[in-house]
Amino acid sequence: MNESLKGCRFLNYDENKYASCTLIKSADGFWWWEREAPYPGSATTVQFCQKRGRINQKGDCWEPGFLSCYEAQDS
Repeated sequence: MNESLKGCRFLNYDENKYASCTLIKSADGFWWWEREAPYPGSATTVQFCQKRGRINQKGDCWEPGFLSCYEAQDS
């Protein structure tokens, strides 16, 4: 992953943890999870946070502003 696009340090990209989800690694360096909708209208592109659990919008924690707990990745 491009180091400048890692986002919040609390995002979880452990592929062994979310069996029903697929980690998507885009060519431009952004990562998120895709999952089948457990019910109509539920989020299918998500992030997983070690502090908050599932975040229902990919990209919400790639930069400051969405959640007050955001902390940048250590370089």
